[in-house]
Amino acid sequence: METQQKNLSSLFNNVAAWLYRRRHWLAIGTTLLAVYWCWQAAGYLQPRSLEIEDHRTAVRLLIRAGIALGIAVALSIARLTPPRPPRHPLTPHYSFWLAAIGGIAALAIVTEYNAQVLKAGWPPPLTANTQFILLCLGLLLLAWGLGGSGWRIRWRELGLVGVITLMAFGLRAWRLENAFPHFVDELNFATFVLYFMDNNKIGLLWPEVRGFPTVYSFLEMQTVQMFGRNLTGARAVSVVIGTLTIPALYLLAKELFDRPTAIIAALLLAVYPPHIHHSRLALNNIADPLFGTLAFAFYARAVRHQRRLDYALAGISLGLTQYFYEGGRLLYPPLLFIWMISGLWWWRPHWKGVIILVVAFIIVAAPIYLTVRERDQALTPRLESEAWKGSYWDSIEETGDTSEYLRHLKFSFLAIVTQPEWVAIYYGGEYGLVMNEVLPLLFLGLGIVLWQFYRPGILLAGWVLAGILGTSLLRHNVLTTRYVVIFPALILLIAVGLRYTPSLLRFPKELQAVVMGVLVMAIMGWQVHYYFGEHLELFNTQSRLAFAYDGEDALFRSREFPPGTHIYIISSSAIDLGYGRGVIDFFADDVTLHVVEPTLFTPEYIAEMPKTGDKAFFIEHFDKPVLDLLLMNFYLDGPYYSPYSTTPIKKQLALFYADKRHQQG
Repeated sequence: METQQKNLSSLFNNVAAWLYRRRHWLAIGTTLLAVYWCWQAAGYLQPRSLEIEDHRTAVRLLIRAGIALGIAVALSIARLTPPRPPRHPLTPHYSFWLAAIGGIAALAIVTEYNAQVLKAGWPPPLTANTQFILLCLGLLLLAWGLGGSGWRIRWRELGLVGVITLMAFGLRAWRLENAFPHFVDELNFATFVLYFMDNNKIGLLWPEVRGFPTVYSFLEMQTVQMFGRNLTGARAVSVVIGTLTIPALYLLAKELFDRPTAIIAALLLAVYPPHIHHSRLALNNIADPLFGTLAFAFYARAVRHQRRLDYALAGISLGLTQYFYEGGRLLYPPLLFIWMISGLWWWRPHWKGVIILVVAFIIVAAPIYLTVRERDQALTPRLESEAWKGSYWDSIEETGDTSEYLRHLKFSFLAIVTQPEWVAIYYGGEYGLVMNEVLPLLFLGLGIVLWQFYRPGILLAGWVLAGILGTSLLRHNVLTTRYVVIFPALILLIAVGLRYTPSLLRFPKELQAVVMGVLVMAIMGWQVHYYFGEHLELFNTQSRLAFAYDGEDALFRSREFPPGTHIYIISSSAIDLGYGRGVIDFFADDVTLHVVEPTLFTPEYIAEMPKTGDKAFFIEHFDKPVLDLLLMNFYLDGPYYSPYSTTPIKKQLALFYADKRHQQG
């Protein structure tokens, strides 16, 4: 018996020694298996695939890939991540408290004007511009007061990031006016731009735009004044905000991983179709990932370098996530604090730095919370209107049947990997948020950060998981606007997969650079070609499916009509009157809109029309009775059709124009 035990022990030691000598090849083999199984899993997650068995097969393949990748990571850990950053003392503070007090005072003035906490009738009325200047001044002074100075600029690196950022800006600004010439749920913010123009004393923090602060509409007003009351003016602020997320992600990727990963991530986000698209919509959702990514980046930088300024900027950025859409309001603060707590041992943040971060966050976020409370508004209006109601959860608790929720949770995952959105069309297309051909890199990146859960990069897995769990609580959880908050995490995971898989395969450094460069360039070229070609064409078709005739196209064609024009849309299924008036009011002053059922367009209706002003009639194809009636009463120019190639001819309304100089018959 003893001899057998010695033989087994000897055999085990020999096998272990043999495997250790060949760990190089074992790591390569397990990595190849992981790549193969991830590729197979992506094949079972074809766009629009709802086959349950395919999904189960994909999960089984991903589990195998995860195990293989875990072995590869364990054998290659020194090749993947740098050692834990050394412990530095917190940078000294050089008595900038006076600046911090000044910043708090500026923010307090803005808060009191918006919230009227003291009910003292003070401060006197402030213009929106003054409020914004005070808000920015308060943030700058607070950063200086809590963090001091000490920022060092690497000009060569800044130049590289600047080139990538300019490319991203160009992609987001190109054909901004006519790529999809219709509002995509953007009218609420555009309408509030007009309110600012009429009354510049509106509070920037008032939760008046469907429960959101008016800050975004104020910024939108600046670009409207610059470019005019058109789609370029309305959407340009999102172009700028979306573009700024590229250097923010570069900074985060560099602090979590290394410079090559940061370059890859910045390039991939610059051409990521969903991010390009949402950067071209006049919606406040796009601001959330900018400030959330900055908060994570500055905190990661603070932990590595122990600078007060980084802790202060992390807290300020986190506070600014409360000023736009509520996705950022709900996701980023708890995620950062969980990440912070989970890394207390491994990453060793300085307790004084953490206090600076928390204090900065509270000071910056407080104006929003106080304004919402004093104006008796809901802090999370979209969650209250879109989340499953209490009866849904009561039913689950009573019956114990969680199948419906689990199905909903599954679709939150499928929205990323395979399922396009439905119900409303914000992005549309035929893919999930990550195109099928790029999915293997996403899976590989996720596996790499999960197997290094003790590294700061685990943030990315928690970021995506929190997004999936959060959207599963909403009734309509396959809308891309719900996922804008996790776009940077998805791209950074893809970058991690692309950056470190060649390293796991033990490619020489020169070959790694070539492989990464070729793959990045291929992904970039392909995704830009897809978005500006196939995707936009499909999006324009999908977004018009709800109506037999495109009344919004008619309104966009009416933007240059002279003042005093009366616009008549004579159709039973073209546009809602209230929505139509909102659209035309944004584009033009002193024009009127009337939406008329064809059966109600009678001689009596014509007799009641205003006698002054030009008249523009939009009618359905082949509506001969209406056309005959118009010809009997007006001298008409036309028919004219849409100049926008994005509107299918069968959905266009024919325009007939009656100049005011022509008398009615």
